[in-house]
Amino acid sequence: MGSSPAWPAKKFTGDAVLERVRRRFSRQNKESALTEKKENAIVRYYRETVGELRKVSWPTREEAIHLTRIVLLVLVVMAIFLGFVDWIGGILLNLALGIA
Repeated sequence: MGSSPAWPAKKFTGDAVLERVRRRFSRQNKESALTEKKENAIVRYYRETVGELRKVSWPTREEAIHLTRIVLLVLVVMAIFLGFVDWIGGILLNLALGIA
């Protein structure tokens, strides 16, 4: 049948080596290593973000106002156009269905 457990028990003579392996893979060391990696990743992300924001070429106040006006104008024109297309589509649909 075999032994139970399937892996036979062996006696290690190198207690110092076994202790080092236990310490290396202990839960506490894993948690502290994960915490250090997370903190370093967060700090690195913050530093990289600040560095990238320093490289940004920010528009002047006048440029921002000008671009905002362009966006609003395009918004109004598109709203009027889509409203007109919707109105025409409604009329055509009513004619096709024989409602009006």
